[in-house]
Amino acid sequence: MSVQELVAPAGIESLLLVLDGSGSMSGGPWDSLREAVECLCARSSPAACRLGLVIFSSAADLYAPFTDDFARVSAKMPETCLLGGTAVREALDLALSMDWPGGRCRIVLLSDGMPTTGDPLPAAQMLAGRGIIIDTVACGDGADLDLLRELARVSGGRCVEVVGVAELARTLVLLETVSRGLLSPPRYSRSPGA
Repeated sequence: MSVQELVAPAGIESLLLVLDGSGSMSGGPWDSLREAVECLCARSSPAACRLGLVIFSSAADLYAPFTDDFARVSAKMPETCLLGGTAVREALDLALSMDWPGGRCRIVLLSDGMPTTGDPLPAAQMLAGRGIIIDTVACGDGADLDLLRELARVSGGRCVEVVGVAELARTLVLLETVSRGLLSPPRYSRSPGA
């Protein structure tokens, strides 16, 4: 791992994608999520951020540590989802244990279900205490919208609702352009959730 991967210069964002790989994401939703990550990676600039990738199901696993090699992050997305439960708490605990490169620190957490392994709010509060913002994406009708809103609220982030999985690529890119101004302007006219 290069020094560039470990340390983010001032003004660079450290962005950790925390993605739901539970059984309810299988098929079309997972394919759309993979496309969304590929789109975000293609639009991102190493001059603007470092990306990392965590995927959770019954447990949470680090698929890509923070890096400026976005093709590597995209390539780490599994072809199929992991199945199993929705371990949001473990995913945020894993984020707490990671070495963050510095700069502005943010998580984008996407889920389509209810947490199955405990309350993730204490971990979100600890992340917020370290200055890490959590933006959440509620994907579909099965998402625990109240919880995702609260995770975003306690950390100063945003909660975006996505009804159709076809909107995922657009939503991830818009979170970066509209909210943080990190990417080149998108070709879309509406903001997330509009």
